[in-house]
Amino acid sequence: MKPRYIPFTALFVSLLLLMINPAFAISDYQFLSSEYIEWIAPLTTFVKDIVVAVSAATVAFLAYQGVDTWRKELKGKSEYELAKNVLLAVYQVREAFKYVRNPLIMTYEYPEEMTHANGHLRSELRYEGMQHVYQERWKQMTVAFTALENKNLEALVEWGSEHQSVINPPRKCRTQLLIAIHDMLGRDKYQDNWETTKRQTQDDERSILHMYEDPNLDKFTPEINAAIQLFENWLRPHLLHT
Repeated sequence: MKPRYIPFTALFVSLLLLMINPAFAISDYQFLSSEYIEWIAPLTTFVKDIVVAVSAATVAFLAYQGVDTWRKELKGKSEYELAKNVLLAVYQVREAFKYVRNPLIMTYEYPEEMTHANGHLRSELRYEGMQHVYQERWKQMTVAFTALENKNLEALVEWGSEHQSVINPPRKCRTQLLIAIHDMLGRDKYQDNWETTKRQTQDDERSILHMYEDPNLDKFTPEINAAIQLFENWLRPHLLHT
């Protein structure tokens, strides 16, 4: 039977107790009349079910949001580390270019048996001595470029093939430098000196072989820097947006 009136305070207290204690049972509280208990009990059961359902849904939603946020943070951290490692490999290749192209050859770079007492290379062994120097220098290029190729493949797996062409300019620069070294060593081997080579060819080869502070003499360094810049343009956003 529905009571003639519903004590608002009693109703409010009942709902409040239900929110505090989901196991709340109307019959446990003696201050409520039996008539009121008979009418309000189904209502409190219904409200209790709603509170439990909403609580469960809220917990599930918060858990999903937490997992989603964690997943995004983990992916962002992974992309940051990958971008940093690829860019580091690119800079190591740039340093390898500098090392190979250093115009100053130290006496310790020549095998001791090929030098005079003062450390200078014996003229009759110029080809063998220079070949040794550039073979040793090129080892750093090989290590650096192998690391870059591997890291670049990882990046392509992560971000797709949109930027697969960025590796081509550094490869081209490496090939140009290797050809210039071979040409220079070939002239030493066959006693074909600079005077027998066209002037333009001499200048172009020197520009590739060696670094110069004068940009008019060193036209190869800007080409290397432009190749490095392609990687920076690609990877910097991944480092800034994580």
